Amino acid sequence: MPGENNLTQALEDVRAAYRLLYAYQRRTLDTISLVIDQFPDRTFYQWANLLCAMPPGRGASPFGRWTWDFMPIYNTSFLFTKGGDASNHPQKGDWLLEVKLGTDSGHEEFWGGSIEPSIADLGDVADAQSALSLMAWKCVETFPKNSNWYNHVWYDHPWPTRDEIEAGTPAVVADGKIRSFQVDTLLEKLQDRAAVVHFTDSAKATFARVLEMDFG
Repeated sequence: MPGENNLTQALEDVRAAYRLLYAYQRRTLDTISLVIDQFPDRTFYQWANLLCAMPPGRGASPFGRWTWDFMPIYNTSFLFTKGGDASNHPQKGDWLLEVKLGTDSGHEEFWGGSIEPSIADLGDVADAQSALSLMAWKCVETFPKNSNWYNHVWYDHPWPTRDEIEAGTPAVVADGKIRSFQVDTLLEKLQDRAAVVHFTDSAKATFARVLEMDFG
């Protein structure tokens, strides 16, 4: 039957897509691990999906959730703080490193929205880009007691604007307590270790200049 044949082919495409997605996520995680190797004083802190919620826990019903909730390594931020600081309290001189993965720039206009975007909303894949960004959030004034990097810095405040990035000026947020800056590259340019190291070295130089940071 024609309908049955169409479904058979569609399911073959789904299986192929999942295998391709596995390969992409494996390579992406390896790339981000290599990026973090270039910042030996940073340790993993948190990660979050930029578009939607994280996958629900095993005791929570998956029905009625956004389909995007089940694709966490898609447009995602990985956060890293100073090693050995279990309190994660933002203090003067400390900084938070964010590695931001943007698999599909077609989603950018939907970040923070309350309506689930469909794939038809995202435009042509050839017109979109896949990027990796490094962002430094530098604390220039100690936060009140019981504050933490996730809730009171990263979650509470926006990324630097495109105008700030192009002008080479830091974003100032949290009533002046935080200055941040972002460096971007296309994911396709990070094809090997040398390219990743070159990108991180360039980002460090930029952070040193714009945020007056010292990487030794």
